[in-house]
Amino acid sequence: MADRDANFESEMKKQRIEDKKLQSGSRFNIRLGRRVESSDITIEFLQEALMEYINFNPGAIGDGSNSSSTTVPSGGGEFTKGISLKDAVAIHGLPADMSSSEECGLKITSCDFNLDNKIIKAKFVEEVLVSYTIQSK
Repeated sequence: MADRDANFESEMKKQRIEDKKLQSGSRFNIRLGRRVESSDITIEFLQEALMEYINFNPGAIGDGSNSSSTTVPSGGGEFTKGISLKDAVAIHGLPADMSSSEECGLKITSCDFNLDNKIIKAKFVEEVLVSYTIQSK
């Protein structure tokens, strides 16, 4: 009987931990190798620390640029994962179809952009493009 109660408690604890993980946001630690004052931590500071791992300029794919300003291509610029919904609309205009839902506490927005001879079906999580497909009309 005691083993059964212990197993039940163990399973309940595991479930509470899993539930807490789902409610918590994503986190990561940045190891800088030196002591840094909190007043020195700026957006630019973090971008410099992370530039080896993250491209902060979605308009400049593969150039290793560390520019904090994002330029939006005019006209028919292509989609790039990581682009914001706002920038996608600025580039391609309002979507022909748009729907939103919520999954695990995150806002999911699906959009269909009609462009010349193609349809771009895009999925944004918290207004950041995570996937898209291009179809011929």
